[in-house]
Amino acid sequence: MSLNRFERKKDVGVAVRALASLRRGRDGAGASLVIAGGFDPTVTENVEYLAELQALAAELGVADAVAFRPNVSDADRNRLLQAALCVCYTPENEHFGIVPIEAMYAGAPVVASASGGPLETVVDGETGFLCAHTPAAFAEAMGRFLADDGLSLALGRAAHDPVKRRFGMDAFADELDAAAKAAKAEASLPCQAAALGFVTVFALAVSIAARA
Repeated sequence: MSLNRFERKKDVGVAVRALASLRRGRDGAGASLVIAGGFDPTVTENVEYLAELQALAAELGVADAVAFRPNVSDADRNRLLQAALCVCYTPENEHFGIVPIEAMYAGAPVVASASGGPLETVVDGETGFLCAHTPAAFAEAMGRFLADDGLSLALGRAAHDPVKRRFGMDAFADELDAAAKAAKAEASLPCQAAALGFVTVFALAVSIAARA
């Protein structure tokens, strides 16, 4: 599964090309890919990029193996994440990124480019795989899940608890408590700086809670 907004910078074509490479091998003949994410029909890039990805899938001969799901509901999003063998996160040098967190919280291991935010959130070989930003590297990582029936479940289970500990509501409560204590001890300006520490955790905790 790929989950991203339909924007060119997300480079979802890497996942489509990886699928095509995977299906040429003996073990990947039955592999398929769901491409889901935010889509606004009034945004030109969204419309164009969806068409480009559909054309790429057709060109590579995998159109019948790629399901496009723009603007899925939260409930469908959760079901897709929970059913995914893995989630391919294809942006390169992306910021922190909420998708790997959501995927691992849902119990889906992540295959991501070894750059940017995933370096902080995905533990290579334990909660997913970090790889070079090439279709071949993604295909190799995706193929591991096809070759080992228990790998997705094992890595998915290993991913859920650490994400819950670091980014769940309990983590937010701890950060908030620490910031509140700092606010009592520091002057106004340092207090503002201290408060910034829990803002990211709060946003992630709310997002995770909304998906649960």
